[in-house]
Amino acid sequence: MERLDEGEVEELLGDDRLRIGVKLEDYLLVYLGVRPCSQITIPAELPSGREMGRIIDEMIYPTLLRIRRGDRGAIRDVKRAMRRAYREVVENSEEYKAHIRWAERLGLRWRIDEVRPTVRELYLYRERSVEKKLRRLMNRREKLRREALKRPRGLGIYLAYPEELEADWVMEMGGLLGYPQCCVERYARERAMGLEVEERAYRQLEEGEANAMAYFVSYFFPCTPLCPEAVSMGRRCLRLLEELHPRLGELYRGRMEENLELVRRLPSLVEAHRAEAERRLGEWRNRTRQL
Repeated sequence: MERLDEGEVEELLGDDRLRIGVKLEDYLLVYLGVRPCSQITIPAELPSGREMGRIIDEMIYPTLLRIRRGDRGAIRDVKRAMRRAYREVVENSEEYKAHIRWAERLGLRWRIDEVRPTVRELYLYRERSVEKKLRRLMNRREKLRREALKRPRGLGIYLAYPEELEADWVMEMGGLLGYPQCCVERYARERAMGLEVEERAYRQLEEGEANAMAYFVSYFFPCTPLCPEAVSMGRRCLRLLEELHPRLGELYRGRMEENLELVRRLPSLVEAHRAEAERRLGEWRNRTRQL
């Protein structure tokens, strides 16, 4: 694989159709061979993801209204409407197309999997061996999710993401994403026990010191805020990015600090997310009452 020159790096950094964290953590760290694979949630991690979600909601609202009125066939039609809206709003956007084009320019392979009718996961990787592992993991995930639909309600996130309870699945996926084994083992063990990993992660920061380099990618929870393996990974990522382009080092240092603060702010972020979901639900109910 040919090495990017300074002009190409600057072109990537100047492309506002991708977020800076996505450029650094998901594209360049895979390009540099530090991570076997990365995962981007679409459209949430697109710069206009929030607005895209709002537009999709408006597009599918008439079909959702049929559920409110008791139309039994509406659920099937809602899923079709959601997938159609996703294609029109997300896949036709320049932001989405830019993500695919940059993967191809960097010589990366990519795969897209549906999480929900309006949510996809974009996986980036270099090696064909990763593609085979991903295919097997996604097939296993689909089976676990079908089985979860038969379980009693009230399991919260684990009904939507039952693979989080499967230690073997979590371990293999964590390895593909380039996470240290000690961190993946703790995460898998706690999830399998039904513990809230996010709560453990921010409480650790409340109770002790932390090294920002342990938070080398976003949405990753090191086993401890000073985990030697995670810190070592952060230092390696920093060194390789600095070697590629001096400006990347400065940007990446700032990104690791942001990742650390994100974990520190988890309680307020979760509460804000819950409040926004309740607001949107209330808005939908009010609109249906007026019709």
